[in-house]
Amino acid sequence: MRPISLEIEGFLSHKKTFIDFSQLSLFAITGPTGAGKSSIIEAIIYALYGKGPRFGKQSSEYISKGSEHFKIVFNFSIKNQVYTIERTKNLSSKNTTVFIKSKSGLISKNDKVTAQQEEIDKIINIDYDTFIKTIILPQGEFEKFIKPTKPKERRDIIIKLSGFDKIENIKELAHEKATKTETEIKKVNSKLELLKTHDNIEELEKELEYYKNELKKINNELEDLRQREKEAEKKEKLQNELAENEKKLISLNDKKPKMEKFKEKVIFLEKYIGLKSDLERYQKIEKEKEDIKNNLSKKHNELSLAEKEYQDIKKELDEILGKYDEDMNKKLEKYHRIISTLEKAITIEDDLKKKQSSKEEQEKILSKKIEELKKTEQYIKNIEQEIRLYSQEEIIKRINTLEKELERLEKNNNEYIKLQTSIKELEKELSIKQSKLQELQQVLENSKETIISYHAQVIKTLLKDQDVCPICNGIYHKSHEETISGNGSDELFKQIEELKHQIENKKNEINLKKEQLKNLEEDGILSKNNTIKYDLEMLKKYGKDYNEQNNKKTEYENEIRLINERIKNLENDINENNDKLDSLEEELIEYGVTEDYLKNKSQTKSKVENKKNKIQQDMNEINEKHKKLNDYKIKITKLEENIRNMDQNYQKLSQEFQELSKKLEAIEDKENTLKDLENLQYYRSEYEKYEKEFEKTFNKITDIKEQLANIKERASIQEIQENILQLEKVQAEKNRQIGSLEQRINTIKENEKQIKDLENTKKDLDEKLKIYKLLESDLRSDNLQMYISKKIMANLVYFANIYAQKMDFPYSFKIIEEDNEDEIFILDSFENKRPIKSLSGGETFISSLCFALALRDSVGADMIESLFIDEGFGTLDKETLEKVGNALESLNQNIDKMIGVITHIEELAQKFPNRINVSKSQGNSKVEIL
Repeated sequence: MRPISLEIEGFLSHKKTFIDFSQLSLFAITGPTGAGKSSIIEAIIYALYGKGPRFGKQSSEYISKGSEHFKIVFNFSIKNQVYTIERTKNLSSKNTTVFIKSKSGLISKNDKVTAQQEEIDKIINIDYDTFIKTIILPQGEFEKFIKPTKPKERRDIIIKLSGFDKIENIKELAHEKATKTETEIKKVNSKLELLKTHDNIEELEKELEYYKNELKKINNELEDLRQREKEAEKKEKLQNELAENEKKLISLNDKKPKMEKFKEKVIFLEKYIGLKSDLERYQKIEKEKEDIKNNLSKKHNELSLAEKEYQDIKKELDEILGKYDEDMNKKLEKYHRIISTLEKAITIEDDLKKKQSSKEEQEKILSKKIEELKKTEQYIKNIEQEIRLYSQEEIIKRINTLEKELERLEKNNNEYIKLQTSIKELEKELSIKQSKLQELQQVLENSKETIISYHAQVIKTLLKDQDVCPICNGIYHKSHEETISGNGSDELFKQIEELKHQIENKKNEINLKKEQLKNLEEDGILSKNNTIKYDLEMLKKYGKDYNEQNNKKTEYENEIRLINERIKNLENDINENNDKLDSLEEELIEYGVTEDYLKNKSQTKSKVENKKNKIQQDMNEINEKHKKLNDYKIKITKLEENIRNMDQNYQKLSQEFQELSKKLEAIEDKENTLKDLENLQYYRSEYEKYEKEFEKTFNKITDIKEQLANIKERASIQEIQENILQLEKVQAEKNRQIGSLEQRINTIKENEKQIKDLENTKKDLDEKLKIYKLLESDLRSDNLQMYISKKIMANLVYFANIYAQKMDFPYSFKIIEEDNEDEIFILDSFENKRPIKSLSGGETFISSLCFALALRDSVGADMIESLFIDEGFGTLDKETLEKVGNALESLNQNIDKMIGVITHIEELAQKFPNRINVSKSQGNSKVEIL
């Protein structure tokens, strides 16, 4: 557990306090006695466990005097996962409110405090007593770890921190798996009993062979019947076909009188087949004569109508021409010239207005530019006055100096940015490695059962027959020896250690770069850079502004000159347009336009255009009338010519008609004879088709009668099909009996295979049950826990001695077994030993500090990421205090966990790189981070 931030409101002496731990590593919480230093530690403990060393679970006692409630918001991380716990207590309420949050939201929605506390305990994974003895050491609690009332208390703490308190769970798991395996064995035995059979497979196979032979005979009989069925079907088909053909022959005999008439018509028509074209021509001429007669009547009517229309149009044309007393073309030309001249005059008037407006605009712009020129000239005079106050050489020299300094600071700026980028990349790599470490540690956690089993088997391999087992204190028998399975995860441990080493290196590299970054910040790169730039710009400003204003003055003078030229050109254009306009008005007066009409030329133009359009309209109508008269003349001529041609054609057709009438006078009914000649081919085709069909049907009947005479089968198809149906029922029954026998045989063979597989499964289950029973037996006592705690305690003493050397502590620590329990003794430089319980107050504090720092190094517990020590330094003499302070100061660069020490001793507080200063004003605690 590593604190990130703590917010306290109305808790003990803290009315409202916020502490940010995120940037702290090694720090002191300082202030006078009673200022509220220990209340900070108590707030952390209460946030995590809902109780504290001072008042236990009596939450109302923690509310500040004068407050109605208290509130604690504690942010912390475990294995890089951030959590927030919020506890509030109101005087008006009996219960305390608890919220647990992570980045993904509320962890528990249960509003019961007990349920919430269970969730918190799962996250922290350390009970209250272990926590205040190893991580946060309140006043009077820090020596209980090295001086426990009972040795078992210290052993329990070590076992919990190392994670080996799960051995009891492993024993229960082994018992559970043994029970489950026994149940599985019973199930396998039941299945084996069910699969046993009393059938004789050889007898079944003989019975199967008999039924197959019977089936073969039935199949042969069926084959014969199906052949007879085909013959019967053929016979029935031929009989049906014979009946159909005989019926068809009767129908053909009924058609014979009609076909005889067709034959007579063919003989008659073949005599007149050469006159067919004359008959067709005869009918055609008769129709053409009638058509010409009708068309002549229509053409005469059209001719009369066209002559009347011609006279009407001629009369209308004469009326239009009578309106005008002079030449229309001359009058039209006169109006065209007046309109053209008016358009030119209107264009010149519009141009005059635009040029006059443009002239006025240019005069306004000229006035503004003259005013801006005056301002620029005055500004140039002011700059010239300023420049005289400085020496030109001094300005140049100062500019050069500032430019060099600016160049140096810009390099520092670039280095600063590079360092920031590098730190971000390193922190990203660190985060990845920490995540990987977390994953490997989780794999290790998940593999503990296998690892413990493996090491237990390894221990057995070291024992000889009749040796005492260090796990269960029983007598070891060589006959119980088993093959070692699994592994000790040595490679996994190596990977974890390697990752820890890499993470430590990354952290050191980040700290080094942050120190370089801090040095650059102290150089003041940002503020100096900006100041130098400002001074440099101000020095260069005079020369730059002077040049810019002179350029502006030149631009304004050029613009004023150009504007004057534009105004002069516009005045010349205006005078020239006025002259043109006078000339055009004189021309219009000559055309007859009065001066009153010249005042509004656009309106005059519109009136003249209306008159011009009226004349043009009349001229267009005259042209259209002339065109229509000409069209009617052409039409009348064509109609007269068509009538003459039609008369001539009618006379010619009448003569030809008389000649054909004489030639065809032998044929009385010319129209029906022609129709019959058209159908001659049909009559001939139908008669020939009838004769062929009659012959074909007669021959078919003869052929069928011959085929029926050759068929020997006399039974009907129904009789044969009934016999087939009976045999198929017998065949189906035989197939069913064969299928049943084959299924029984296959079932017996499959059961034999399953029996073999189940026997192998039972063998594997028996082996597993043996291992689970043995593991359950081995873990029945706490000897394994004692063995593990002894190993960890040895490592703990080793690392505690390292911290003791760093603090120049005159003693070392050693484990000595007394009454089957490990006790901690201290040795002086002459190897004289005495119990650690005999140490004085100051010596006890230093010893507790050494062991507290060594806990993480020895048990490798991830939850020990921070250590808080409340007081205890008042018992140290000045020399020892100096050594403790120097040792803690050296830890700042060599430890990856947070260490906070609460002290009111100023000499010790100054040894820490960071301080949280707590003071008291009007009864309330105030916190300041230095």
